[in-house]
Amino acid sequence: MTPERWKKVEEVFESALERPPEERPAYLTSACEGDEALRKQVETLITSYKEAGDFIDTPALGSDTGDTLIDDHDDPLIGRRVGSYRIVREIGRGGMGSVYLATRADDEYQKRVAIKLIKRGMDTDYIVRRFRNERQILAGLDHPYIARLLDGGTTDDGLPFFVMEYVEGQPIHLYCDTLKLSIAERLQLFRKVCSAVHYAHQNLVIHRDLKPSNIIVTGDGTPKLLDFGISKILNPEISSQLLDPTTAAVRMMTPEYASPEQVRGQTATVASDVYTLGVMLYELLTDHRPYRLRHRLPEEIAHIICQEEPERPSIVVNLIEVIPIDAAQPIELTPDSVGRARSMTPEQLRRQLAGNLDNIVLKALRKEPPRRYESVEAFSEDIRHYLEGQPVSAPPYFASAGGRSQTITDEPTTGGRSVAVLPFKVLRVEEKSDEFLGMGLADAIITKLSNIHRIMVRPTSSVLKYFDGEQSAQIAGYELNVAFVLDGRIQRAGDRVRVTVQLVRVDDGAPIWATKFDENFTDIFAVEDSISSQV
Repeated sequence: MTPERWKKVEEVFESALERPPEERPAYLTSACEGDEALRKQVETLITSYKEAGDFIDTPALGSDTGDTLIDDHDDPLIGRRVGSYRIVREIGRGGMGSVYLATRADDEYQKRVAIKLIKRGMDTDYIVRRFRNERQILAGLDHPYIARLLDGGTTDDGLPFFVMEYVEGQPIHLYCDTLKLSIAERLQLFRKVCSAVHYAHQNLVIHRDLKPSNIIVTGDGTPKLLDFGISKILNPEISSQLLDPTTAAVRMMTPEYASPEQVRGQTATVASDVYTLGVMLYELLTDHRPYRLRHRLPEEIAHIICQEEPERPSIVVNLIEVIPIDAAQPIELTPDSVGRARSMTPEQLRRQLAGNLDNIVLKALRKEPPRRYESVEAFSEDIRHYLEGQPVSAPPYFASAGGRSQTITDEPTTGGRSVAVLPFKVLRVEEKSDEFLGMGLADAIITKLSNIHRIMVRPTSSVLKYFDGEQSAQIAGYELNVAFVLDGRIQRAGDRVRVTVQLVRVDDGAPIWATKFDENFTDIFAVEDSISSQV
């Protein structure tokens, strides 16, 4: 390819990246009109860019499991000297380039480092600027929990590189689960990460791509923050020298951890990193993510992250989730497996998360940036208050029936007099009609309670989904956004029927009233009246 041809490919490639994905095909049709070879070359570059993961985001780390080792056959860089170091092996790879383990090439002293290099052919002006941007950011950061930049330069054939400390360990979520760290230990470790992010903010750097794989914990429990590849420098004197303003239109992010404003293509701020840390903390505490992106289509990502409210951490740990893995057995998260990874029972975990921890995490995950913590430091301080048994600043949280997040200050006027009646569980079915006895009893009680204007009662249609389930009363109460839940059991023996019922306070799961009725089956209507009046 001639230099003139490569320049044309590069120009079209960079222009395509500046456009949203859905607009790129039309742009390429126009820009490459009559030149199918040009279009194929540009599409190949775009595919490599997508598959990069991105290269700049490839962690400069060594896994103690050996999973990052890559087949080094035919790699011309192995054994080559780069600066003062000699490349030993590849430890990370993306569409834009690779990360290598290297050792000191002279006899001055022994040291292992990680070297990042751009792949030949991907060294466009845009990628090189982004690469130099990360190098400049790291040069200005000196914090015990941020991987340090040791050196940098340009190879003999003109490729920029930088040398970082070699961090050997595990991503933070795997580290916590492997050692079965308690909730308190996870929170203490997370606060160290917060201190690193807050330090970056103080130095006018927003990370914009925080995620577990970018935070490696060493064997002695020290977290190291990596990969500032898509970070934003707030200092205009520095940023104007490094990145063309047009690249601001390029949305580079990891969807599972991106904030609503990043998904919309809006300006990322300190609040964006607060949000992403909230997603990470949610996962550290529960092993679940707050959102499930099944198809990863742009419209799906935008709707889920910008519109849907996450479940409370204390609720999601009671659920079973199957996570598909490409070319591997799916991962099944169960209450027992999540509890074991935290050295506690599912019920102990649920109780520990309920209340203040729910509120802290969900405040960080507010859709609107002004409603989140004003800084990462404030977020960390609220966690410290929780650990020390002090009051936290996060207000009580609940999601309305429409999915909009609310606090206790904008609760409906019915307040504490809202109730849901769950379908009663039939413990023994003697006749086919008995299967629907529990739903019929609940429907009758809902009708009777609805006639009392001082009580807000959820309609029968909203509780039908609990007909065949074993959901706990408290979890159902959170989902239905009520203060109390009426739950019951029916046991029939011939002409006799026993109905046990309890009224559960959703806030703490405590039963505040319970009773039992032993009646003739023909007197079931009297039981309905009695339950309704006592509630």
